[in-house]
Amino acid sequence: MLLRYTRFSARLLSLFLPAFAPALEPDPTLDHVIKTPILTNALYASHNAVLEHVQLADILSDFILSSCDTRDGLYAHQLDLRVHWIASFGGFPERTPLNPFFDTPIQRTGYTITKVRFESQPGLFVTAHLFKPAERSTKPRPCVLIPCGHSAEGKAADIYQRAALMCAQAGFITLIYDPIDQGERRQLPGPKPPISTSGHNITGTSAMLLGWNTARFRIWDGMRALDLLTSLPDVDPTRIGVLGNSGGGTLTAYLMNLDKRVTTAIPSCFFTTIRALCASIGPQDAEQNFFGQLAFRLNHAALLTLRAPEFPVCVSATYDDFFPFEGTQSTLGTAHDVYTVTGARHADFKTLRCDSSLGLIDMPGPHGWKEGSLIASTHWLRAKLYNDTTAFPLDLEPLRANATNFNLKAVDCGLDPVAARVTPTGQVRDLPGNRTVYDLMRDELARCPKPVFTDPQEKKAIVQRCLGIDEATITPLTAQLVSQIDHDQWTAFRYALTPMQGTLTNAIPALLVVPKTITAAPRMVLSDCGKTNTVDLIQHGLQAGSPVLAIDLFATGEVGALKHPFYGSKRADEGISVMLYLLGRSMVEVRTREIVACTAWLAERYQKPVQIITRGSAAIPAYHAYALLPEHIQSITTETPPLAWREVIQKSDKYAFANCVHKALRSYDWVDLYK
Repeated sequence: MLLRYTRFSARLLSLFLPAFAPALEPDPTLDHVIKTPILTNALYASHNAVLEHVQLADILSDFILSSCDTRDGLYAHQLDLRVHWIASFGGFPERTPLNPFFDTPIQRTGYTITKVRFESQPGLFVTAHLFKPAERSTKPRPCVLIPCGHSAEGKAADIYQRAALMCAQAGFITLIYDPIDQGERRQLPGPKPPISTSGHNITGTSAMLLGWNTARFRIWDGMRALDLLTSLPDVDPTRIGVLGNSGGGTLTAYLMNLDKRVTTAIPSCFFTTIRALCASIGPQDAEQNFFGQLAFRLNHAALLTLRAPEFPVCVSATYDDFFPFEGTQSTLGTAHDVYTVTGARHADFKTLRCDSSLGLIDMPGPHGWKEGSLIASTHWLRAKLYNDTTAFPLDLEPLRANATNFNLKAVDCGLDPVAARVTPTGQVRDLPGNRTVYDLMRDELARCPKPVFTDPQEKKAIVQRCLGIDEATITPLTAQLVSQIDHDQWTAFRYALTPMQGTLTNAIPALLVVPKTITAAPRMVLSDCGKTNTVDLIQHGLQAGSPVLAIDLFATGEVGALKHPFYGSKRADEGISVMLYLLGRSMVEVRTREIVACTAWLAERYQKPVQIITRGSAAIPAYHAYALLPEHIQSITTETPPLAWREVIQKSDKYAFANCVHKALRSYDWVDLYK
């Protein structure tokens, strides 16, 4: 009779809770109980919840920008954006001597190449090529800076050499340089160190803990490259263009806004909308995301108009880019409104004209610079830096016709990767006195205080500030019973824990397993792989006489699938964590909220403090929960915990964004929060 009543109750409840999985029949196997989903259609719940917040914040950023219908209003908004942006990556380093080295020029048809090396920061060597027109000029020439995209060869990649020589042949003194982790600037040791985006992401986690960003190093390299370029006697420092593709397009967008010496720019294969990008392939590598940028409204449209309406900028894009072209069109539409409403002379991106303030070079084909894009780009530079009235109007249709079948091997592409070497071995790390970005971060870490917490209230206040958790937002949760499974030694209650204020998911799947005789304090078991990874921990708790609560933390287990893997990461929560970063939040913060609420609920249920057992990186939010709610936590036991944050920087470790809190190391290390 009891069995029938249990089955009937579970089935009846499922009619009123359609979001939850059908009730389980009684099953004596704990492993089966914990591995059977509690919720239905919740696999992407965490991803979708954060993506929705990103989309709304991005749309709102466009709306606020479009509302700037006067120049004074626009200028005030731009100033606010710039102040918050610079603060988000920790500001700029000190300007120090460049100590440049110039090799003997190499003569080529129509241009020369000089191998160059300089120090953007003491010991941080930057390798570059200086391209000059072969024809001498009695007057200083305009100059162009080309930051490279994400190619392993850096400046030596054929398309980037091609871009530099085409600029030189068009009459511009041009500098192209290697980014960190590319070309001759590998930052980590070993025969096959991480390169390009992989290296940038490893830098990104360490930088994040200091309140910095990979972009801080990238931007400063570019600004110091401009220092070098404008110091040359044959360069006119009042006529400066920047153009770059892909990751170089990203840097072009940054430099044109942060260095007011730049007088025009052509970012290629970068501008879209953040919402379209995150929905299609997910957020990009570390230097393309700033902490809280959507919270302070720095989206792509804001980046494109940060110097509007005076600054002339031309966007280069391709129709089949993985940076969605429909997003490019949306951002250009918002930018067009801003330029025209505030009185730009000409802002019709459908037509390239000499007096255009806003332009578009659009080409068929996938992501990448096309020959037609480069030809049109040199025309834009001629119009803006030489006041060449013959440069436009330019018919793009013939250039589009040849965009997808152009043979790059049939034209001059400068120096091959070996001949392009600036350093004797092809790597700056072999130079005497070389330092890496990791050395610079270790120096900064040494300047950070090591707190000794003696006052729990002080610790709580610091954690609340760093996580962005206000006392009022820590609210109780409510529990909805989905089903109950009886065993002769225990009873399992399957719950959907309804979210408290500040969380993002619709429900937290939770399993409470209670022994027939309770003789010990309640336990909560947590794993960064979800509750199915805690079967043995639950069994140990039951044997000790403890009721045991296992939950799927945000972005794990039933709610933890990721639609777009983040640069090959096996962690489903990495891309979600980076989207949270755009919103000014962290995975640690969201999970800490969940642990605090669940711990309070469990402690109140049994009128005893809770023992927490963690596995993997779940220890980090658990320690934060202890700092916020020590009265409800009896103890924390950790299995295979991740590195302390200080160790991450000291060891140049490949850490996870999901385990980081922006700028936290300025105040504490996570291991300091529980002793």
